[in-house]
Amino acid sequence: MLLNANYKLTYYPVDDLEEGTAYEFEVVAVDESNGESEPLAATHSTLASYVVSPLIADSADQKWPDISGDLVVWWDERNDDGDIYSYDLETDSLKQITTNASEQCKPAVSGERIVWTDIRNGTMDIYMYDPVGGEQPICTAAGDQDLAAIDGDIIVWRGWQERKLGYIYV
Repeated sequence: MLLNANYKLTYYPVDDLEEGTAYEFEVVAVDESNGESEPLAATHSTLASYVVSPLIADSADQKWPDISGDLVVWWDERNDDGDIYSYDLETDSLKQITTNASEQCKPAVSGERIVWTDIRNGTMDIYMYDPVGGEQPICTAAGDQDLAAIDGDIIVWRGWQERKLGYIYV
């Protein structure tokens, strides 16, 4: 099969692979105009541990995932324009963090604290959830705030003043 004037793809079938065994193959790229290139190594395995399955299987979009320790958070559109969900890998438990009908999106997590962009007030604001204090606004200033990030007790976000320039706030 000719890919272009300088490259040719050659197939070498591999038979009799044994399930449950890891195999290592060497792939060599050949540029016919200048000879062989450096070998590229790749590992292929038939082990079940390499098979992944979705954490959440829902027909709606789940996006913008983040993880801290055993806690995974994401923006989920199964109920409306967006809510924030979490999944604890250790306890195998799913939790809906936000329930407001407006869009909540772009979460970030550190420890058990979750921050996100929230549009319930008509503009983008920053909110936070923690197990002790529950849900609380962090910044609802004039203009838009988005792209929150958190590390321990420190929260940063981008703020827009009259939609001209974005500034970073702590």
